[in-house]
Amino acid sequence: MKSETEPTPTIHASAVAIGGEGVLIRGLPRAGKTTLGQALIAQAGSDRAGREAPTEKLAMWVSDDRTIVEHDGVNLIASPPAAIAGRIADRKRGIVSVPHAASAILALVVDLDLLNDHPQSLGSAKLLGEVLPMLRLPPVSPINADDAARHVLSVLQAPTDRPDPQMLTNQDVD
Repeated sequence: MKSETEPTPTIHASAVAIGGEGVLIRGLPRAGKTTLGQALIAQAGSDRAGREAPTEKLAMWVSDDRTIVEHDGVNLIASPPAAIAGRIADRKRGIVSVPHAASAILALVVDLDLLNDHPQSLGSAKLLGEVLPMLRLPPVSPINADDAARHVLSVLQAPTDRPDPQMLTNQDVD
């Protein structure tokens, strides 16, 4: 059992909440995790001025670059480490404050993969014993961020098109 003073383990990933669904974005440093998160939030209709958007359109950061992923007994939950909650590392502006969600139930894993020879392939990922749909994309830059975000949103918005995670080959990343 973890003690009160023991830090909660994090993974090298960013997370965004979109209409109540969490997207975990994994990748090596400079693979475009923050860039993709920003494009997802912009395209999903969040209001950067903080005004309330319709729930189905609400999109905001959960965490950038480091994410806590925990199992609540039913779902996998992404949340930010306290030290970085509400902050992202923007390449042009440095560390900036952003509206953020305290947590999100994960619905999709996006892997930004340098060696991806099957761009935009859909598979599955295993985290903490749970299988989630996983979308593999090449690294994201400002040049391809909008296209990558549209692809991620199309996977989220078409739940009937998502493959049954039990029928896919698992990429065990526990």
